[in-house]
Amino acid sequence: MSDFAFGLKTPEDLLAKLEREIERLKKASDRHSDEHRFQADHAMNCAITARHLCDWAFQYGLVTAAVCSKTFNLYDRELRKECNELNICRDVANGSKHFILKKPENASIDATRGKRAGSGGAIISGIVGPIIGGLTGALNGSISLVVTEVKLKDGGYKPAAEIFDAVATYFRGFLAEATRRN
Repeated sequence: MSDFAFGLKTPEDLLAKLEREIERLKKASDRHSDEHRFQADHAMNCAITARHLCDWAFQYGLVTAAVCSKTFNLYDRELRKECNELNICRDVANGSKHFILKKPENASIDATRGKRAGSGGAIISGIVGPIIGGLTGALNGSISLVVTEVKLKDGGYKPAAEIFDAVATYFRGFLAEATRRN
């Protein structure tokens, strides 16, 4: 149980927070929404919350058949093997925390981006720059974003909301299995 999370105490509480953040991100994706300019905020919140879910599950002692290591590094690796989108969340959370990724060669993504409304142009931040880079430029309200995306290693792009939805779905199943086992 965490005493440092404003009343959020369990992995289930943190998962519920992630699901609320995902809904905020989706709502902000509507360019007519009053929240539209805050997409980057919600995307970062989703990535960081998803990343923290790994630690909370470990600290809570939750195990499944596939995720059962006794050290956090191995446990975390098992979670990320089960849900590849957690690798993306790790990279975004670490890249935004440290401003850059310290080991970009090990990253699961190349960048994140936000597209400018109506222009079709993209603001792209590379893995060696701020991972949220172009998205953080939107925080001052001068850029209206249409979509927040992640550039994958294969060169394709994936909407951030899809990544976070996959993580939430994974953790719902993980928590259900771990609860049955414990």
